[in-house]
Amino acid sequence: MPRPPTHHSARRNALKVRRMDGSIKNQIRELLESGLAPDEVSRRLGVPKGTVSAVKAHITMGSYVGGAAGPRLSESDVAEIEDAGNLKFGLERDMQSALRQNIHQLDPTLRIIDEGKERRVDAGFIDILAADEAGSVVVIELKSGEAPETAITQLLSYIGSLRIEDDSRSVRGMLIARGFSTRVRLAAHAAGIQLVAYGFNFSFTLLDGHASEVSA
Repeated sequence: MPRPPTHHSARRNALKVRRMDGSIKNQIRELLESGLAPDEVSRRLGVPKGTVSAVKAHITMGSYVGGAAGPRLSESDVAEIEDAGNLKFGLERDMQSALRQNIHQLDPTLRIIDEGKERRVDAGFIDILAADEAGSVVVIELKSGEAPETAITQLLSYIGSLRIEDDSRSVRGMLIARGFSTRVRLAAHAAGIQLVAYGFNFSFTLLDGHASEVSA
């Protein structure tokens, strides 16, 4: 798992964003607007995840007009965005690691078939690839927090990639997130994607030996 960024590394990367070549910014923007997830854009272009998050923030704020960069975010704003992006990325990595070790809790009939690492397909990298007792391939996508609407497109692109590779096997998708908007729920229903909401259990042990558990 990647080491969390320090305050100084975040600022160094923020400066890199400000000095980034315009063509790279445009490539990041085009890939994001095509529906590709930030982590996949990062992998495809070989740029830091925080850099992609910063460019995404520009898009969200309307700072890119007609392919050109408009008003710039301040260095501190970019650093803050990068920290948030890296934290989210780290959480999803932790979720993936935990699920790999406890896949039976999700579904006792599932077995992981990706040799312990993200499976690369034409559309990007699949978080976890599994198979069920019926022999169907199950594409599992993890999102920290509420699932964005683009997660449905992302998952469908993975399913499509696998079907093109081998159309003899049944492939279905599973999206795991903290929550789902109405639009995501409706889209998932139409696409046949299974939605799974995750939660956290925290155990606290007191010095006098008593313990309590809180669910969040």
